Amino acid sequence: EELDVATNVPFNQVAALDALDGVSVQTAPLLSVDFIIINASRPPLDDVSVRMALNHATDKQAIIDAVLFGYGEDASLALPKMMFWDEQMEGYPFDIERARKYLQRSSVPDGFEITYSYRGDSIPDAQIGVLLQEQWRQIGIRLNLEPLEGAVVRQRMFDNDFDLVKAFNSSDVIDPSQ
Repeated sequence: EELDVATNVPFNQVAALDALDGVSVQTAPLLSVDFIIINASRPPLDDVSVRMALNHATDKQAIIDAVLFGYGEDASLALPKMMFWDEQMEGYPFDIERARKYLQRSSVPDGFEITYSYRGDSIPDAQIGVLLQEQWRQIGIRLNLEPLEGAVVRQRMFDNDFDLVKAFNSSDVIDPSQ
């Protein structure tokens, strides 16, 4: 007998593959979390009210549903679920009115423009950017999308030369010796 295995199947292909005769799709939890790093050393992102507005204006479940096709869950920390994870710790709820209130008491009550940098070869990262543009526009934030080579994204992170950058933590190495 022969066995064919595919890993890292795009989320939008899982259901179609699973519907094929002779194909069995299996999903398993992965210790991984994707997040947006906010450069809190740059105005206006150095204002805690601005950061709170961004958090409350982000509909994370909409991103999970649209980009990951439901194969994910809202994270409350920038760490994967692992030892010492606190199930009771809650993230920021999507609350557009609360986001507006935070922005109104911030240093930029009329809104502002920032840039989201991400790996240009990542379709999910680009889709997240489009969704954030739509979500944050509701409170007056104009988000520019900046697709870059992966090495450039990494260097910008190390140089602290970004407004927002997509990042992740993962333990997806399947080699038990690592």
